[in-house]
Amino acid sequence: MKLRSLKTLGVLLLVALSICLTSVAAFATTNSVDVYLHDISDNTDSHLATYSRSDLETNFTNAKYNYSTVDCSVPPVYKYYTAKGPELEDVLENALGSSLDNVESIKFVASDDYVVELDKSSLLDTTRYYYDSVSHSLQYAVPAILATKYANGEDVADGSLSTSNTIRNFYGQTTEDDYTINNFNKNITTIYINVP
Repeated sequence: MKLRSLKTLGVLLLVALSICLTSVAAFATTNSVDVYLHDISDNTDSHLATYSRSDLETNFTNAKYNYSTVDCSVPPVYKYYTAKGPELEDVLENALGSSLDNVESIKFVASDDYVVELDKSSLLDTTRYYYDSVSHSLQYAVPAILATKYANGEDVADGSLSTSNTIRNFYGQTTEDDYTINNFNKNITTIYINVP
């Protein structure tokens, strides 16, 4: 009976170990992103491009911005990030080979299968801002980016930015209480450009 219990315990440990290893892989930093064109009416996908982290850092203009958001606490808690990477619009136009005029929405899929789909006009055609941590007042407009490096806090030096949980999308707020944090999808592996 003791031998059977030890075998059962061994099997359970192996199952637990494999689940843990799979979970770690699901949350690992991604090193590339695939971009697809999704035709909504035909429900078809066409692969457009794959960009490695190196491609995103060297083949596009990278800039560093501060991003602000609030979380869902009551009362809301303000959160601040410094993120660096290429503008999302530049990457998507490069993959598509044309402007994004006919795009309806953009879907981000993470390594853990978390999905965020955002309306293109709200994400890219609406001016979005960074609000500072002292007065929560509007500071400047910020673009949507694919961050290859980021850190918690404002004005973080380049050397202190981390690649952990990237490739990640960041974009600004339309108002100081705009809840955007849930849409900052980390470890993005796939982006779908959705057209009607």
